[in-house]
Amino acid sequence: MRIEAKEKDALIFAVGITVFAIFLILVVLNSSIKSINSKISAKKAEYKKVVALYYKIKHNSSSKHRFNSNILLFVQRLETLNGIKTKIVSVNSTGVDNGARIKIVGLNLPQLVGIFKTVESYGNIEIVKFIVKRNFSNSNLIDLSMVLRKKL
Repeated sequence: MRIEAKEKDALIFAVGITVFAIFLILVVLNSSIKSINSKISAKKAEYKKVVALYYKIKHNSSSKHRFNSNILLFVQRLETLNGIKTKIVSVNSTGVDNGARIKIVGLNLPQLVGIFKTVESYGNIEIVKFIVKRNFSNSNLIDLSMVLRKKL
């Protein structure tokens, strides 16, 4: 059984095409594997950042103060620490979840930030809702309505 020249050329061409196709598939697979490995590395780095952030938050929350009295007494402490006693218009108990609804008018920006920092410094007090609006009589000042809650 002799292979003629044309058949031999066709067989060599077919083998060449097959080898080229396999080479091309390997190149594509290799680039896909490299891409997947780079994505895995990126996800690992992101995971490490999230874990570090989690431990930082956990550490910070454990080092925060706790307020052990009624939430309305906390509002009094808030007004004393931030010098806003005359600016508090109303304080009402929400009746549920040991919460308080507070309306403060005529704040400047440092006072607003001070309020948020004071609340944030206590691990068991949280702001459930807040609304910041421009003061009606003086556009340079801010009005704040917020609901505070004491976590149990």
